[in-house]
Amino acid sequence: MSDVDQRAEAHRLQRERGFGARRVAAELGISRETAGELLSQPAEDPDPRLAVVTAAIVATVPRAFAATTMVTVAHRYTQAGRSACDSWTGRPERLAEIILAALDTAQPERPRPFVLAPRLREGAAQ
Repeated sequence: MSDVDQRAEAHRLQRERGFGARRVAAELGISRETAGELLSQPAEDPDPRLAVVTAAIVATVPRAFAATTMVTVAHRYTQAGRSACDSWTGRPERLAEIILAALDTAQPERPRPFVLAPRLREGAAQ
């Protein structure tokens, strides 16, 4: 779990369950001092787009819940004449973060110039 995820989880436990640093530390498997440091840092406001993308990912499976869903993404390809596969498995929230990061860093497509086909150009000249 990343530092950001730990901080978010610590604040969630404090907000929803009223846990202090000791209980947060026990839940997350970290020291009480570390839990105290996490709780002393301000909680980050979640990106509203994250909830939308996460819900869309979870909605692809009927009767699924984000809390109990794991996502596997596989890329199948041929390498040296043999089938190969790279895969990633994780939580829907993490996949949503990856998707949003890719969208935020993607370069927009440049508009392509409009080209008339020669046949259309000849018809317009007549």
